[in-house]
Amino acid sequence: MTTRNWTWLLSSTMNKKAFYPMGEGYIDFHLKNTGRVKIHVYQIGIEFEWQKRLDRWFPSDCDIVLDPGEDADLGRVEFSIPVDLKPGKQSYRLGVRMSSLQMSGWQKHNIVRAVRGKGHDIKINKHPSRNYLIFVSHSNDQFDMKVVNALEDILDNNGIDIYIAEKRPKYGELLWVKIRRNLLKADRTIIIWTKSSSESGDVREEIGIATGARKKIIPVLEKDIPPKGSLIGVEAIPIRLERNNYLPPLKKLAEEVVEEAEEKSKRKKQRKGSIKKE
Repeated sequence: MTTRNWTWLLSSTMNKKAFYPMGEGYIDFHLKNTGRVKIHVYQIGIEFEWQKRLDRWFPSDCDIVLDPGEDADLGRVEFSIPVDLKPGKQSYRLGVRMSSLQMSGWQKHNIVRAVRGKGHDIKINKHPSRNYLIFVSHSNDQFDMKVVNALEDILDNNGIDIYIAEKRPKYGELLWVKIRRNLLKADRTIIIWTKSSSESGDVREEIGIATGARKKIIPVLEKDIPPKGSLIGVEAIPIRLERNNYLPPLKKLAEEVVEEAEEKSKRKKQRKGSIKKE
C-alpha cells in the first residue's frame, strides 16, 4: 500500500482455516514500515464476507509507532462465527487504522485495507452430530413451516438433530406411535405457537405428551397469540412472522440449544470419568 511517502507491508497468521458455526478463532498481525516516514498504528481488524458494514469488523486496539525500516507484531484479533452461517467458503480482508508523520504533522488514514478478499478465505463446515435431539411441534401452515425450516437449517448446521414428523416417514407404522416415541426420546421440545398451531388438535396433543413426560418445553410464541394450557407462565421466545422478523429470535434460540447440548456432553464425559476411576 502506498500514499506518497508512506508505505507498509502487513502479514498475518490465522490459527486455522476451517471453522464450525459458533466457533472461535484468532489472527496475529505483523507490520513492517517500508516507507520514509514514521507511522503510528492504533487499531487492527478483520472483516468477513458476512459483515456488511465497516463498523462491524472484529477490532483490536494497539499503540505502536514504527520508524522507517522497523517492524513489529501488532497483536491478535479474536473473532467468532455466527450460529446461522451456512457451510461454505467465506472471504475475509484485514485492515489497520493508522496515521503517518508528514511534514504537516500526524495524518490519520482511518481504515486501510491490507488484504482484499480474493484468495483469502476460511471454510465453514457443518458441525458433527452432538447427539442432541429437538422435537418440534407445529402446524402445517405455510408461515409456520417457514419458521420450522429456518430453525431446522440453523440447528442442523450446528450438529443438532431436529425431529419433524412429516420429514421422517415410517411407512406402515401408526403415526401417533412414531410421534410419541420420538417426543419421549427428545432432549427438548420446541412448540411453534402461532394462530394456526393454537387451533391444531395435534399440537395440543403433543404438548400434553411432553408435559406428562416432564419434558422441558420451549415455546416460540407469535406476537399477540396468547399461550394456552401448559404454555401459560412458561418463559417463551416471542417472534413476528412478517418480513423474516422471526430470524433473530431463532438464532438466539439456536445458541441456547447448542449450549445445552455442550453441557449435556460435558456431563456425560464426567460420568464416564467417574466410572473409570471406580
